Amino acid sequence: PAPPTQTALLIPTLSSGWAHCFSLSRNHARPTITSSDEVLIRNVCVGLNHVDFKSLLYRFGIGRLPWVLGRDVCGVVEELGGEVARDTGLKVGDRVWTCTDSARDWRAGAYQEYSVCKAFTVGRLPDAQGDIAATVSDEQAATIGTGLVTAGVALHWFFDLPRAAELGGGLYPRSEVRVPSPPPRRSSRLRSSSKQPWLLIYGGATVTGIYAAQLARLSGLKVVSVASPASFEYLRGVVRVDACVDRFGSTEQVLEDIWTATCGGVGEMNEEEEGDLKYGLDCVGSATASLCARALAEGEAWRRNRHGTHDELRREPAQLICLAGNPKRPREEEDDSATKYGHRDVITPRISFSTTFYQDRLWTASFLSSIYELLASGSLRPVEAEVVPDGLAGVRRGLEMLKDGRAGPASSAGGGSGGGGGRKLVVRVADTPPVEVTHLGQRHELGWNGCV
Repeated sequence: PAPPTQTALLIPTLSSGWAHCFSLSRNHARPTITSSDEVLIRNVCVGLNHVDFKSLLYRFGIGRLPWVLGRDVCGVVEELGGEVARDTGLKVGDRVWTCTDSARDWRAGAYQEYSVCKAFTVGRLPDAQGDIAATVSDEQAATIGTGLVTAGVALHWFFDLPRAAELGGGLYPRSEVRVPSPPPRRSSRLRSSSKQPWLLIYGGATVTGIYAAQLARLSGLKVVSVASPASFEYLRGVVRVDACVDRFGSTEQVLEDIWTATCGGVGEMNEEEEGDLKYGLDCVGSATASLCARALAEGEAWRRNRHGTHDELRREPAQLICLAGNPKRPREEEDDSATKYGHRDVITPRISFSTTFYQDRLWTASFLSSIYELLASGSLRPVEAEVVPDGLAGVRRGLEMLKDGRAGPASSAGGGSGGGGGRKLVVRVADTPPVEVTHLGQRHELGWNGCV
């Protein structure tokens, strides 16, 4: 049985500033199962997320202190609630991954030795044997959580795209739960359209962008990724996006490159090959979301203007998910493009986990089952993991790297994924040193807060 206490990285206070907001405890109470549909996971590797340091800086997603942050877990099932085995097939000893709901329940926090989660949000991990082609390592599995779930909710819930063709296509089933507004459109239009649908991803080398590109390709879309040229080889060779656009170009140049790739520039593709830039996912911020909105709204009119054609503009709206800020409304004097190209309506639904992944048990269970199959077949490849030393004691150092923009593109060394690919910071829980020698990365003269 699991011990009654554990090592945990706590948030004991929000009033002492960033340098003193973490405390590593060796004797914190282990979370316990309180509902028959919960599972206790022994955490092996944990992924670091931008939302964790933002929770501290902007004081959201933290309840009764002391609190435990962290969302992306890879671990081993330690204990099951009474209904779990019957409802999910999970068993003690299974290797699993999840994106925990740590903003609502400290027990779900990843920065501790054990976490308690709803069993229907937990996905199994493949180990190569028999018909299973691929093994996902613990470090790779810790990269999956938030990035893959965000991509999946965006594409398969809000855009309502079909699941991977190798899984038989079709839509993920849904329970009778509250559906976010506006309601998603049925993906039958994806198959009936005479134009090849495209997904635009701004921030193509981010973790979410990489997973979104893979899911989109598996669903039959083509993908154009806006990223640094250093990532192009990785995106084309490993992620297999169809086109890359240099994010360092001017706004007009980036738009021109996107439209040329997806809508067809002169000499680029014939009318039968022209695409429909129908979906967008922005992973960066309000300014880039505005660019994505323009790309979706004006792409078809740009094609008509470029080719001198006069076919009817499509009336079906495009859809854009903005993960880091909504598009800014342009000032009238700057909106010359409206006259030059004309507009297509763009719907920008607000993505939500609380009404999708954490609520709709049928959809989530089906999605996680399909992810297992895609990982097992090797069709879905985890992003590269970069291990931060010192386990839970290294979390603060890793979050500072994210906060300061020092967690850059991956190199080809060791990972074999090619230079310039996205990577995710992870920690191995077993690497946590004894608390007596742990200083959480602070200089001695500034005061240690790691010793409890």
